[in-house]
Amino acid sequence: MIEQYSNWVNLDVSEAELKSLKNVAYFIGTVNKKYKEQLLIELNETFKEIYIETIFEKQNDVNVLVLAHKDKFNEVSEVLKNMVLQRLI
Repeated sequence: MIEQYSNWVNLDVSEAELKSLKNVAYFIGTVNKKYKEQLLIELNETFKEIYIETIFEKQNDVNVLVLAHKDKFNEVSEVLKNMVLQRLI
C-alpha cells in the first residue's frame, strides 16, 4: 500500500459512493492537529447539518471526512480552507 494512503484504511466509504450522494458535499483531507478542536467547534456551531469524522490521527496531523449539504459547499469549503485543510480528494 502507498504510504500516504495507509492512514486512510479506516475510511469505510469509497469515492464512488460519496459521489453518488446527490445532495451531499464531501471533503476528505488532513488538517494540522493544533486546529482540530477549533475546526470541530466552528463547523458544529456554524452548520446545523454537518457530519465530521476523524479517520486517523498521528503526530501533527488529523485526517478527516466532512459531509454537508451541497448548498453549503462554499461556506464549508471556506472554513476548511481557513483551517488549512489539505484535500486528498
